[in-house]
Amino acid sequence: MIHKSYGKLNIIFVVFIILFTTKFFNYSNWNPTYAGWCSYFIYGYLALSIFNKRAYLENISSPISKWVKWSIGLHLPCLVTMMIIYGQFPFAEKSMVFQLMLFLFYYYYYINHIPESVIIKIFTGISLIIFIIQVVQQIFPGMAVFGVFTQESHGGETFAEIRNGLFRYRLSGSLFVLFCLYYYWAKLLDKISIKNVIIFLIFFISMYLFLTRQIMFATIATLALSSFFVTNKKSRFIFIAITAIFVGLIFIYSDVLFGELINKTQDEFSDENIRIVAFVEYWERITANPLVFLFGNGHPPEFYYLQDEFGLFTSDIGFVGELYHYGVLWIFFYFYALYCIIIKYRKLVPLYIRLFLFGTAINSIMIFPCRFPYEFFLWASVLYICSLHVCSQKARSNRMIQCLE
Repeated sequence: MIHKSYGKLNIIFVVFIILFTTKFFNYSNWNPTYAGWCSYFIYGYLALSIFNKRAYLENISSPISKWVKWSIGLHLPCLVTMMIIYGQFPFAEKSMVFQLMLFLFYYYYYINHIPESVIIKIFTGISLIIFIIQVVQQIFPGMAVFGVFTQESHGGETFAEIRNGLFRYRLSGSLFVLFCLYYYWAKLLDKISIKNVIIFLIFFISMYLFLTRQIMFATIATLALSSFFVTNKKSRFIFIAITAIFVGLIFIYSDVLFGELINKTQDEFSDENIRIVAFVEYWERITANPLVFLFGNGHPPEFYYLQDEFGLFTSDIGFVGELYHYGVLWIFFYFYALYCIIIKYRKLVPLYIRLFLFGTAINSIMIFPCRFPYEFFLWASVLYICSLHVCSQKARSNRMIQCLE
């Protein structure tokens, strides 16, 4: 139950933002035009509410708070590049500029005193809804309305790709599931209980049901390496034992779980692979101009041409695709932030946050974890949770110094 002091309207707004930015889990009847119009008011309201409380934000002492400004600021220089190289007015990027307002949720959490536990409850609830949708749509595919697509080649009917004998629904919100998966994995390693085992397995199955090979392999690799993130030697032994059993079970049943996916990956590994073609095409354009390399292209006409005519998506080539859009400075900052959280603040930041960032960083080679609106929101949420722990440790240290004096 959420305490009244947090404000029910604030919690409702957080849930609403998640549903809105995930396009209601990629609901088939979602209207992008109406949603686009509404987004200007929603994101504008968020920015205005933060601006009205800007004096309060001066009290934030966390070194991480400035990263929010960098997250927004490093997306903006591409507007200058678009004007200089393509002669395109910045107004063309208005959607991207408004979406950047979602990084401000870091401050929204602070202003409304929303604790980490409430954020975790919200994300857990959202992830459980995703899991229920996945299971129901697997059992009743004729009723599927989330993550399905319509193509003329299918007679205008909605459909879903089949992988490993299962329907692959492209639901938006996989990072919420991964967030919860690592959270309950950390809880399971801390205390083995039936409840923790069941909840973890639910999110592991949900992760699997996305049927995205890169996410599967990055997640399993992170779980297998999770013991290296533990500083306590006694706890590390328990972590290694539990991890070994879990990974061993996955290996034993790997043919059933991943057989077809592994074969598909081997068949696609060639010079004609669409990802390799996209990488070569976009890399040539990135390195052709130093201004583009530093600040990115934004979303110029050539990008939409390559995407629509040749199926070359920047979202298929991870951080290289992001480098094309926003430049190397944004990519450098992203990995710098990961270094600080995973290494520099490793004794302050919770294990599940470090695992989540490590796992998504592995995956960033193919799928960059901070591209879409809901991912901006999630990145702001992660930075906020990190700040709570860093500030808490600072406060404890200051109290100890005062006592010694």
